[in-house]
Amino acid sequence: MSLKSSSAESSSDELEDVDILKTELSKLQAENEMLRNEISELKAEVNKSTVEMSSWNKANIFLSKSYMKAKKQASDKTDIG
Repeated sequence: MSLKSSSAESSSDELEDVDILKTELSKLQAENEMLRNEISELKAEVNKSTVEMSSWNKANIFLSKSYMKAKKQASDKTDIG
């Protein structure tokens, strides 16, 4: 094999390696974008859940206060009679 032929093969191999690396880079960039989108969706879901939990907590506090008030009123009525 001549030096010229060896150099051409080496150059061809390098171009093939570059193409493979470009393909892999494109795949990784696409995966990265997909993961970024998934993160955004998960953050939105967490925010929605946080709002929902806050609402539940407020409702629970209201119900607890209402229960305690009703219990006290019932106790007051039994003390009268």
